[in-house]
Amino acid sequence: MGAQVVAERKCKRMVEVNGRWRCEKPGVCPGQASTVLDLKKEGAEVILTGTCGD
Repeated sequence: MGAQVVAERKCKRMVEVNGRWRCEKPGVCPGQASTVLDLKKEGAEVILTGTCGD
């Protein structure tokens, strides 16, 4: 994509288990809009997202 990384965020529900990130409640995704707005304020032009599938 040619974009520079300006920030990185993890979901509020992510917890580290045995060195891997896992979702506490898959499918319950709070706060996505506010996270995107925060990333835009930090200068993000492209946002790469992933979904959990526990």
